[in-house]
Amino acid sequence: MGGDGDEDGRLAPQSRTDAVGITKRHRRRDDQSRRGWKAPWSGGCSQDQRTSLGFHKLLGGKPILLSDLLDACLEHIKLKLEETTFAGYRNTIESTLVPYFAKRKMSAQKLSPEDLEELYSDCLLTRSVNMVIHYHALIRQALKFGMRLGILYRNVADLAEKLRREPYLADYYNEEEMKELLEKVKGNPLEFAVRMACIYGLRREEVAGLRWKAIDFIYHRMQIRHTVTNANINGRYCTIRKDRVKTMRSLRMLPLTPKAE
Repeated sequence: MGGDGDEDGRLAPQSRTDAVGITKRHRRRDDQSRRGWKAPWSGGCSQDQRTSLGFHKLLGGKPILLSDLLDACLEHIKLKLEETTFAGYRNTIESTLVPYFAKRKMSAQKLSPEDLEELYSDCLLTRSVNMVIHYHALIRQALKFGMRLGILYRNVADLAEKLRREPYLADYYNEEEMKELLEKVKGNPLEFAVRMACIYGLRREEVAGLRWKAIDFIYHRMQIRHTVTNANINGRYCTIRKDRVKTMRSLRMLPLTPKAE
């Protein structure tokens, strides 16, 4: 076919306009095929599970608002998540995604890749690329959940243009800045936390979770294995204590330096 196609005969769009035209034609075919499509109900959710989790509200044959699907998906995966992770997801969905889609009354069935790309473009004006990628992941998971329930027949998040994650560049204190910081926090209630963070690079929850039984003064070492953090769960600010760290790599034994002792 010369310059009009590739080796296996498929059309090769010559411009962005042609590519958009092909996308629109595919969408029309998808809309036509959807009329005769039936929900497969594949995904391991029994009728009792769907009813107990409130899924019956999503299955009335009416268009499902994407904001409602996001909420339902979050409740479905709640038991699989750490409390702090769930609180973070909940805050992201309720503060940004639900208001955005609820205001536009956008249904999950009519959602298009262009709708998602418009959301990402709007968010990039005030948020980082990595945060927008996080939004994309949450939306994609909700749409995948809708497919499992038979509400949707495709995941349009897979068709939206993907953003490239920005590499994290850490900004470290030099020796003089470190000395100045430690001098300024002397006598402050946060002095111990700042000093441990400076010496060992501990996370906030690791410093707050330090216990006497984790410190061995005989062999001059301490074990990082307990964490304490706060999270807003169901509108309540809670303290969460765990006898484990974030990852197995975070479970470690550190030497007690003279400055730490």
